[in-house]
Amino acid sequence: MKIKSTFSILLSNFKVVYKLILFLLILALLFSLLFTACIVPIMNGLAKQFDEIGVEEAISDYIDSYYTGVNIEENYNTMIEKVSLIDDALGDWSINIVFSFVALFVIIFITAILYYMAYYTVSDIIKTFMSTNSGFGFASNYIANIRKSFSFSIRYTPISLFMFLAIVGMDVLIFLTIKNLLLALYLVVFVTLVILALRRALFLYWIPIMTVDGLSAKDAFVKNFEYLKGNFWRVFGAYIMIFIFSVMAIVLATIVTIGVALIISFAVAWFSMQIVDMVEFYHIRGFKYYIDEQTVINPNKKYRDAIADEDNFSL
Repeated sequence: MKIKSTFSILLSNFKVVYKLILFLLILALLFSLLFTACIVPIMNGLAKQFDEIGVEEAISDYIDSYYTGVNIEENYNTMIEKVSLIDDALGDWSINIVFSFVALFVIIFITAILYYMAYYTVSDIIKTFMSTNSGFGFASNYIANIRKSFSFSIRYTPISLFMFLAIVGMDVLIFLTIKNLLLALYLVVFVTLVILALRRALFLYWIPIMTVDGLSAKDAFVKNFEYLKGNFWRVFGAYIMIFIFSVMAIVLATIVTIGVALIISFAVAWFSMQIVDMVEFYHIRGFKYYIDEQTVINPNKKYRDAIADEDNFSL
């Protein structure tokens, strides 16, 4: 029933996917502008100084002399001298380099805050449809619920970034310890998908509780783990499968369309996962909900009986 419900809600609200694509493009543009303004000037200045030192040219000359047998020692000494000047260059730019890393972290954090705020927006749109069979614009919802979505995002972003660093750390460890490249790649993909599924499963009920029950981000966070009791392994296993199929679909769509469908397939996967969360929450609460304009599902009945019983529908 849940799979059919998710698919039906996705089709009934597919226009939201186009709005998500526009949102992602705007967010990417904002990130690019901030990155260009804060980081690129410093990197360009450092690269220019390296060019003035002539490190690349010195290394090239040494490699040529190594193969030709001409002026090997002279070119080697020149290369060592040029390389030693890198420390001085880095020293001159040390404050700027530190600033660039701090600025990069701030840019990533701000972008992540804005991105995860849309989690609440999308879920509230889905909730409005499932509960009342009505629509809610993406931009208007994003603005109207900006305090609630920010309250969620400011808590969720550090958790998400920490888990991202865990993914990077685990993947690097795998590549350093596993000699077989193919096996290492399989393990990297598997570990990445498991951690992503773990993040989804651990906080599945957080936003649905906020949107449906109207609780604050703090109270909904605590309530989330109450609902997870007895349900965690089930939803964790389900999300592992969801991520596997999602990645396969995204990769396939990207290859077939030569990259054109990457952002489209990503938006569809993102929207579908938010629907999965809401459908799961409605089922454990036993709430009736719309899957299209004329069909109401009663989670307390079998699928055939549920879609036939539309009487006495109430929230």
